[in-house]
Amino acid sequence: MKGIRWILLATAILVLVTLACVPTGTPTPQVLPTEAAPPTLMPTNTPVPEPTSPPQEGATLEITNNSGAEIWYVYLSPSDSDQWGEDWLKDYVIKDGETYSITGIPEGAYDVKAEDQNNEVVDVVWEAELEGVMTWTITGLASLEITNNSSTPITYLYISLSESDSWGEDWLGSSEIGAGAAYTAGDITRGKYDIKATDADGNVIEVVYHVDLYGYNTWTVVGKAPVPDNAVVRFEEYFTDNRNNWGLNDENENRLFKNPANGEYCILIKSTNFTAWE
Repeated sequence: MKGIRWILLATAILVLVTLACVPTGTPTPQVLPTEAAPPTLMPTNTPVPEPTSPPQEGATLEITNNSGAEIWYVYLSPSDSDQWGEDWLKDYVIKDGETYSITGIPEGAYDVKAEDQNNEVVDVVWEAELEGVMTWTITGLASLEITNNSSTPITYLYISLSESDSWGEDWLGSSEIGAGAAYTAGDITRGKYDIKATDADGNVIEVVYHVDLYGYNTWTVVGKAPVPDNAVVRFEEYFTDNRNNWGLNDENENRLFKNPANGEYCILIKSTNFTAWE
């Protein structure tokens, strides 16, 4: 009986050892270490925005040069001033087709003038209100506003270069400038001109000579005033002969015939009773 008991005990121990070595159920998964998540970065100080440039004080004038010439000088003068003052470009030259800005202009009404290298006026603007950002395109062309304050309608208008020998074509075409009306002739190449206004029969209403046209220009036509009945003719010249002794500096108490110069005949009227000129 003892032997059997030992056999049973040995069997039981063997069974326990076998059960201990045979896995049962679901295997336990192996847990591998993972990398630690990066720490969240927090600002140590409240971010400060970058400083911005202070707003530009005064007005800005953007000049676009489409004149075909170089702009060497730009003058901005208060409209109530009788002087042009300093050049705002300094050493800068605005090339043809270029845009340049002048900043820091105190806001107000200005006369603005652009000149080339030889101080010839390329363009001019009168009484321009400058505030904020303004633009100015220089074309190099002139315009002429004619106001007819005479009692006769202007039927023909001639604008001829002073160096020309003829008046050329009429600028009005089928238009007419009535009494009290106004008309603007534009796209005139800048230069020196003789200008004549006539009625429908070709009679001269008014004529002016050697007028510099640049930018915007005005001409008020007043026509001829009627000669009073008691008027006395003190001087007349038809230039058919030299009856008035031009070139001899002929002088009396009423007038002086000066020597001709640069193709011009000049007379100095000294009489205090001289009231009309035709």
